[in-house]
Amino acid sequence: RRVELSGEAFFEVVSDSLHPFIVHTQDIETRVLGTSFNIQAYPDELITKTTLLTGRVQLCVNHLDLKETLKPGLQASWTKGTDKICVKKVNVATQALWRDGVIMLDDDELDDVMRMLARWYDVTYEFKGDRSVKHTFTGKINRNEDLESVLNTLTLLGGPKFEIRGMVVYIY
Repeated sequence: RRVELSGEAFFEVVSDSLHPFIVHTQDIETRVLGTSFNIQAYPDELITKTTLLTGRVQLCVNHLDLKETLKPGLQASWTKGTDKICVKKVNVATQALWRDGVIMLDDDELDDVMRMLARWYDVTYEFKGDRSVKHTFTGKINRNEDLESVLNTLTLLGGPKFEIRGMVVYIY
C-alpha cells in the first residue's frame, strides 16, 4: 500500500498493521496509522503540508533525519532547504474544503494565490506591474466561479488589476 503523490490528495485509510499505507512525495514520506488526512505537495511549491483530520500519521523528510507524528487538528509543513518541520493547530474543517471546490485564503500572498489559480484554471500568469507592492488575501474562492469573476473579486479586495488574454493572466 504505497502511493506516489505530486499535487494534492485527501485520503481515508483503514488501519492494517500488516500492510502499512505510505504516501511518497518528492521530499516526504508519510506513514499512515489508520486515518483521514490531506497532503499538499505541488512540484512548483516550496512548502509541503500534511493536515491530519482523524487518526495518526508519521512523516519524515526523505533526505534528512526529520520525523514528526501528528495528532488530529494539526498541520505539519516543511519548506525545501530547511531542517525543521513546523507543526501548528489548524481548523481541519476549512483545510479539506478544496475537495468541494472551495479554497480558504488566510493572509495568502498574491504569488501563492496565482499559482493555485493557474493550476485550477489551466492558465499561466505574468507580472507586468510593480512587484514591490505586497498583496495578501483572506476569504473564500469558489472553483465554480469563472476566472474573470475570481480576479475581479481579488481586485476589489485591494489586489492588482488583471487582464486575461488567451491562456495568460497579466497582472498590473
